[in-house]
Amino acid sequence: MGKIPDSIVTKGGLNTESFYDFIISRYIAPYFTIILNKIKKLTPNQVTLISFLTLIIAGILTLNVKYLGNIVYRTTIALLIQLAFILDCCDGQLARLSGRTSKVGGWLDKLLDRVGEFYIFTVFGIVAWIRTGNVLFFIFGVITGYSLCLLYTSDAADEL
Repeated sequence: MGKIPDSIVTKGGLNTESFYDFIISRYIAPYFTIILNKIKKLTPNQVTLISFLTLIIAGILTLNVKYLGNIVYRTTIALLIQLAFILDCCDGQLARLSGRTSKVGGWLDKLLDRVGEFYIFTVFGIVAWIRTGNVLFFIFGVITGYSLCLLYTSDAADEL
């Protein structure tokens, strides 16, 4: 137990992966990956699309503002967002486990990650705007989503 896991510390220093990301990708996602690997016709790119669609559904549910006061409704949305994140961790693990890695698959994963982040932050901004009447929440949601796209998009373009 005394050894620090390699995913926390790399040769270049401390890994930028957050503790939360580490817990999901190291401890939870592998169980999902094992289950997904048993479905032989399921490709890593399909898992990427399922993850993205799960996030889209969560955003659509979030936009239904009149139900956001219900704790079960909010919990369902949070679980869908969490499931989308777990599946996003699984697609790469599944590709490596099944030997079906590809540059196009990596590019698709990063592209849909950025689009999904932009989408969900924009949705959160819209909901905050609707609930408070302050348009700045919408603007900050769009700026945050767009900033994440700019921050990580160049990495995806370099890989092709």
